[in-house]
Amino acid sequence: LLVHSKNMGSMTYFGQEYPIDVYNPLVDPISGEDCHTIMHGKSNSCLEKEARKFCDRLWPTPNNCVNDITLHMGTQMEMVDQKRLDAKCSYKRFGLEMDAPGRELYKKAASVVRSRGMNMSPFRRVD
Repeated sequence: LLVHSKNMGSMTYFGQEYPIDVYNPLVDPISGEDCHTIMHGKSNSCLEKEARKFCDRLWPTPNNCVNDITLHMGTQMEMVDQKRLDAKCSYKRFGLEMDAPGRELYKKAASVVRSRGMNMSPFRRVD
């Protein structure tokens, strides 16, 4: 779930098209702390909040709008997350903001390597 802002398609309602644009709070360590997992791990509370804002734009609000849009956003974020390691940009790969300093890039790379039980030599050992 590592992307700043993402266009997640659109919803056509009574002939009017509404784009679903979401800022992912998980890229910011401070605002991401408020998010917790919902829907059996398929989404998070921050996406639910964004879905609520989206559904508030529609009148009358469709049945089950918040749950459906939250699930859609969660699914889209998961797809983006799965594809991010194929990106050429290191910031996208590691889910960092584009203006993150080099030391954050190294820390993130080291945490990914260590989470897989590997060493990032010659700096530190995991075992």
